[in-house]
Parts: sequence; C-alpha cells; structure tokens
Amino acid sequence: MVDSVDDLFGLPLAEFTSSRNELAARVAARGDKVEARAIKSLRKPNVVAWTLNQLSRRHKETVERLVATYAVGTANSAEEVRSVTEARRQLVAELVVAARNILSEGGAASPQATMQKVSQALYAGGNEGDRELLLQGRLVSDLGSPSLDSAFGLSSSTDGDPPVPNEDAQKLETLSQKAVAAEQSAGQLEDAARRLEVEAERARAELAGAEERSRRARRKAEAGRQLAAEARIRLDEAQNATDGRDVAP
Repeated sequence: MVDSVDDLFGLPLAEFTSSRNELAARVAARGDKVEARAIKSLRKPNVVAWTLNQLSRRHKETVERLVATYAVGTANSAEEVRSVTEARRQLVAELVVAARNILSEGGAASPQATMQKVSQALYAGGNEGDRELLLQGRLVSDLGSPSLDSAFGLSSSTDGDPPVPNEDAQKLETLSQKAVAAEQSAGQLEDAARRLEVEAERARAELAGAEERSRRARRKAEAGRQLAAEARIRLDEAQNATDGRDVAP
C-alpha cells in the first residue's frame, strides 16, 4: 500500500495502475474529491520513463551530476564543451549499466531497443521541466528533445534565424553516443562470455565424468581379459590332463 503520489513512481511498473486507483479511492473516502481525481488521472510511465525514475531514486547523486552537465552553452569554450561532454558520456555509461541491472532485477527484459532509448533520453536531457521531473523521479514519458541552448552546446539566434550548431559539440556528442553504444555491446558480450564460461565449465565437468567412466570401463575390460586368459590356461591344463589319460598304457 502506498501513502503518496511520490511512492507510486517508486513501485514496480506492473503495480502502478492498481496502486494509483487504490490511493485515489482512499483519498476520495477522506472527502478530498479534487485530489482523488488528480491522482486517478496520473498516467502510467512507459518503461523508459519508469527506468529513468528508478535511476533517479537509486542513483540520485549520479543523475544530479548528469543534469548539471546540461548547463553548458555557447558561452563555454570548445575545451569546456569537450570536458563537459566527456563527463556526460561517462555518467551516461554508468547509468546505462545501472539501468540494465534495474530492468533485470525487476524481471523485465532489457532489449537493445529499450537500452538505446534510455541512453538517448539521458543524453538528450529534455527541457528544464523534463529534468525537474527526472530529479523527482516522476517522469511518465521519455525525456523530450534537448533545449538548443543547453544540452548540446547549440547556439540560438535572437532575431528569429534558425539556430546554428556548435560543430565541435555535435561531433563530440556523436562520438559519445557511439561510445555508449559500444559499451552497451561490450556489456552484452561480457554477459554472453559469462554464460559460455558456465557452459564450458559444465562441459569440462561432464568430460571429466566421461573420462572417469572410460577409465573404469578400461579397468573392467582389463580385468575381464585377465580372467579370460586365466580361464584359457585352466582349460588348456584340463585338456592336457585329459589327453594324458587317453594315451596312458
């Protein structure tokens, strides 16, 4: 049972709707119909928004540091932009790993498409309102497009002309996104490698068992050959004894 709207956004995604309705019913029963309607109208987060909310709640300091990187603007030098972009790349990479773990803990699959959307949302940063909801852990949809004068170091004109991109920042951002994608692929390859190691260990154990059974079988076969040889010797001795009696005067 949840006691507040904030608690709703910390629940497993599958529990959101039923818990929201229960909370709205309890609030209505207390006589606050307006608040009850407001609670009932809350949208269930999509899986990307839910994941971002959990990141904010479980890794608050890292998310706060990431949000701070969106303050970079055209007044910053190219070196400052590069420094901030690299910091953002590292923070996003760290949060993407945490997001994969969060999805796994909840029993949800973490396909490449979902993880890609999470990383893209973290890079985009959305507008100021989006980032405030992220910090509160109360997003209901993906972060929107970044503001042109902040998230990617783009410059905007005051006379109505189209914004002019900061080319260095764009190039760095593209490289950073590729780096995150590579890190995600590396994480998946590491998972696959661990599974193969387990399978290899199992195969080695099975092989060791097969080799032991083979050794036992060889020992039994050798013992069988020894018994057969002894039996042939006894048979020959018995045959010789019989032949001796047959030729006796």
